[in-house]
Amino acid sequence: MKAAVAVAVALLILLSACATPLPQATLSPDHPLNGRIWQPATQSFIAPDAMQQILLDADYVLLGEKHDNSMHHRLQADVVENLVMSGLRPAIAFEMINTSQGNKLQIFLADKHTSANGLGEDIGWQKSGWPDWRYYAPIATIGLKAGLAIHPANCPRTKTREIGRKGFAVLDAELVERTGLNEPLPAALANSLTEEMYLSHCKMMPRKHLGAIANIQRARDAVMADTLAAEDKAVLIAGAGHTRRDRGVPYYLRRLRPTAKIVAVGYIEVDDNALQPTDYAAIYNAERLPFDLVWFTPRLDTVDPCEKFKSQLKKMKKKKIE
Repeated sequence: MKAAVAVAVALLILLSACATPLPQATLSPDHPLNGRIWQPATQSFIAPDAMQQILLDADYVLLGEKHDNSMHHRLQADVVENLVMSGLRPAIAFEMINTSQGNKLQIFLADKHTSANGLGEDIGWQKSGWPDWRYYAPIATIGLKAGLAIHPANCPRTKTREIGRKGFAVLDAELVERTGLNEPLPAALANSLTEEMYLSHCKMMPRKHLGAIANIQRARDAVMADTLAAEDKAVLIAGAGHTRRDRGVPYYLRRLRPTAKIVAVGYIEVDDNALQPTDYAAIYNAERLPFDLVWFTPRLDTVDPCEKFKSQLKKMKKKKIE
């Protein structure tokens, strides 16, 4: 893709200037899927130039990451740079920035910065729980230099906790109606979502609470879709679970913008035990990978995410006791 070298160099300069380098995804570099782009609809691989053309023709480009994989953010930056270099001016919406940070974001944007390095600090990123802002700063910097609109795309945590307790009634009634949150998901999609919530919480969440967790996921997807729909062209930076075509952000965006061209991308880490693209569908509890395009990348680590989750739970319980 065009500008890949320029973006990579810019990122390396950024990383080298930092006292603590960001972790790099370097595991399984010789995996046969590494760096390849899979198109689930045609069950075939495509070249980067073909992917670029597909993205150029889209109204909405949804780039789904694993949050702590630096290569995913590098590839996202490359996509945004290529769109800009091709003369497009899409807005950029970040899952990681919520609407309660919107005012501080607008203050930063009003100062016409050409670098996003200070944006994280200004909006309180360090308290957000997301990975280091340095992962995302290059993407935002491209937007700033090109004069692109940058939007918060997520609900604040206070609101998601309310949704968990009281459901969609705590959201704006018009938003609920226009996004279709007032209608149940089709049974197959609802069951898939519930199962994903169960597995993503390492089977440690009591099933009686899964409905509330699923509601939070649906609400976040709908709010992100509503943010995108306010623009004629936009890019979403989000976790891959939100960019899946079947019941993620595209599900609600199709309702809001039924004639728009939506392209959902999933950046997926390779697994040494999964050598074919079709082997990865099970990760998403789907018969086929639920994206328009999938870009396979090296892994960051081999740590079991459920072991991380258990460790986090222990720390939370310890804090409560103290």
